[in-house]
Amino acid sequence: MNVKKALVILVALALVAAGIYLLKRPEEELRVNTDLENAKLSDFWSAVVKAANVQNETANLEWLRLKVEDGKIHLLHLEFNGNGVDGRKRVYFVDVDSTGRVRINSGTVEQSISTRHPTKVFRELDALGLYSIGGSYTLSVDFEWGDIGFDSTVTPLYLLENGELKPLREVVFHTDWPVCEIAVCKNGCEVWFIREDLSRASEVVFG
Repeated sequence: MNVKKALVILVALALVAAGIYLLKRPEEELRVNTDLENAKLSDFWSAVVKAANVQNETANLEWLRLKVEDGKIHLLHLEFNGNGVDGRKRVYFVDVDSTGRVRINSGTVEQSISTRHPTKVFRELDALGLYSIGGSYTLSVDFEWGDIGFDSTVTPLYLLENGELKPLREVVFHTDWPVCEIAVCKNGCEVWFIREDLSRASEVVFG
């Protein structure tokens, strides 16, 4: 066997060995920071987009559940829809446990709702700071549409904008477009809105 042929065989064997190694190598586990001082939902979202192979610009937030205990994320559940890299519509389910381990599942769908891109909500929450809300609380993000009214005498209302909470007295919607409702519960519950949703309201009273 000449030297040239021997080198070709060695290279081929090396490539085969490398291929076997890559096939058997376990997938890297996705984890996120659960310490509220450093946790940012926008960073979490960037990690999810990369891991889920979703086309970021097509994503629509459907709902979010966040539970915080003793200054740490105890659990986080997220559902959103969007197009996969193959162009097919999918719905994605994301779960984060108290250790920061992330699990992502998805399935194809024929139809999906258009709401808000997750970063439009997450950046506002990050500007306020998850840690500034408190050490233990629950936070939910949902979408409603139709004839909806909110009164601060029933539940405290706020506009979340640029890291600040601005009190509202009353908000009324008559819309077919989904409205983002952020509910934060500690001893009691509050409802927050972002500016983009208030611009669709039929009536807004500050105070």
